[in-house]
Amino acid sequence: MLCKRAGLTSKFSETFYLEDIRAFLGVPTNRLSRFPDLRRYCLQPAVDEVNALSSVYCRFDPIKEGRAVTKVKMTWFPKDEAGLMLAYKELDDRQGLIDG
Repeated sequence: MLCKRAGLTSKFSETFYLEDIRAFLGVPTNRLSRFPDLRRYCLQPAVDEVNALSSVYCRFDPIKEGRAVTKVKMTWFPKDEAGLMLAYKELDDRQGLIDG
């Protein structure tokens, strides 16, 4: 999802309905039905992986309608040089584990 948006220069956030996020991430409709579970077991691990390995940082913020979370706002921004070097090192370390 972020690969398609990371190169944009005038847009750094987008809002998605939970159903759309579930579809993007391949979460079955009968799994992780509560938002806290979806965030803990799906969204946060995905954010952590993107932040560690990609050229952008990202985050998801819940948007409530009443008491229920119905949407999430995805925000991303490019990494600075130090962040890019850390991502490159992490990718290199992971490649070493695969090769070794």
